Amino acid sequence: NHMGLVKSTSTLQLIKNLIDGQPDAAVPGIYTNESSASCASPGRTYLFSSHSPVELHVYDSQGRHTGPKDGAVELGITGSDSMTLGEDSFALVPEGDTYRIELDATGSGSFDLDIETLENGVSVESVVYLNIPLQSPDTKAETSFSGTGLALSLDSDGNGTTDEIIQSTATLVGPAAGDTAPPNISLAIPSEVVVGASITASFSATDDLSGVASIAATLDGTPVSQGGII
Repeated sequence: NHMGLVKSTSTLQLIKNLIDGQPDAAVPGIYTNESSASCASPGRTYLFSSHSPVELHVYDSQGRHTGPKDGAVELGITGSDSMTLGEDSFALVPEGDTYRIELDATGSGSFDLDIETLENGVSVESVVYLNIPLQSPDTKAETSFSGTGLALSLDSDGNGTTDEIIQSTATLVGPAAGDTAPPNISLAIPSEVVVGASITASFSATDDLSGVASIAATLDGTPVSQGGII
């Protein structure tokens, strides 16, 4: 969330280094000039991003690796880039190969994976995997990508055996793939609410471009069902 972002030491260091004119001292892949950024280069590139407690590793067909290694970042894939900011990780690679994406849990909970195809730096397709469960820090997930999204293999206990095959949540193309505008959220609340009285839960969310994958609500941390009494 926004509060967590500005409290992050890595974010504050990034801002300081950008002001000092030393963007690469903060994290790889941050540029002060758009023409210098790999994602703005001509042609097609693939941008892999993971969110929540996982490490993101990308391997090409020759086994070369881009991602974290021994506390640093390895850019073994020619023309690749990689960065990690908090629990968000990103890897950029050129089109023209089949890539294996591996995700290693660093905690329990869940994670999201987004695979974007960029055309001259503009997102033209996005394959999204949402709320993938992380049973423990031993959980691993893997998929391959060469322009078409495949199912995600989940090894919940890290014993080397696939426990579940997970299909992508959605594939977005065209303007929907680059949609960053938040959905419109509606809460139907009576104009007058009596303290201690109950009301019917009524909420909705819409998005004209990418659509809405799921809708959930909580009140003081407790899940609330649509039409339920709160």
